[in-house]
Amino acid sequence: MPTFASFREDLPARVSTLPDVTGLVWAGASAEPQRADEWSDHDFFLVVRSGTQEAFRRQLDWLPEFEDIAFSSRETEHGLKVVYRDGFILEFAVFDGPEVANAVLNHHAVSFGDEQLAASLHGVLCDPDPVDPLSVDDHLGLFYAQLLIGTGRYLRGERLVGGQFVRSYCVGRLLQVAKAVLPSERRDARDVLDVWRRVELEFPQFAAELDAALTGEVPEVAQRLSALGVRWFGGVSAVPAIAADVLARRLGWAIA
Repeated sequence: MPTFASFREDLPARVSTLPDVTGLVWAGASAEPQRADEWSDHDFFLVVRSGTQEAFRRQLDWLPEFEDIAFSSRETEHGLKVVYRDGFILEFAVFDGPEVANAVLNHHAVSFGDEQLAASLHGVLCDPDPVDPLSVDDHLGLFYAQLLIGTGRYLRGERLVGGQFVRSYCVGRLLQVAKAVLPSERRDARDVLDVWRRVELEFPQFAAELDAALTGEVPEVAQRLSALGVRWFGGVSAVPAIAADVLARRLGWAIA
């Protein structure tokens, strides 16, 4: 079975000899192997000659120790997830040279490639400080509105969608606000493409309180999240105090 280190050595050796392969680009922890741990998977782009992409997506014998693959799943037009029998995971896409330009990455490392690949990679790195079209007040207002909607749906019997609103949509809004206003302890750890990633590294205390708030039935979680919004963000916006009062009155919570 492959390991993280052995796979990173074996894959370039295997694919660089194939006539239709023109490049290999690592992403994620594969591009920064110093931060890999036992739970890291391998993210990469295999770059091939135009017209051969689908063959590489369907026939996986170019992968190291392919006979030990347990299953693979098509995830996007270009990409797959592959799981080995021991639980080792690959996430990769197969592109031709021009298609690489459509990708967006936090960072990458080129294992090998031609001039066309270098040109296609120009501009694929995402902006480390993207402009958010929504203000902090917008995110907080949507957070409290979604708390109210989700709790209401849960109380009417739509427990699954209610939980989705409160534990997913609402938390995502809070994370947007946290990354906009809280001082980061590890700005280098930020994943601009996924607001949920590595929050524990950037904002350990906030992440711990947020995680603790998510245990229990949806109405209890919603009430704790509402209070958390006031506690952490009431100093930067008037929205939490106003909105928390509205939710308390509508849902019968004790008014602080």
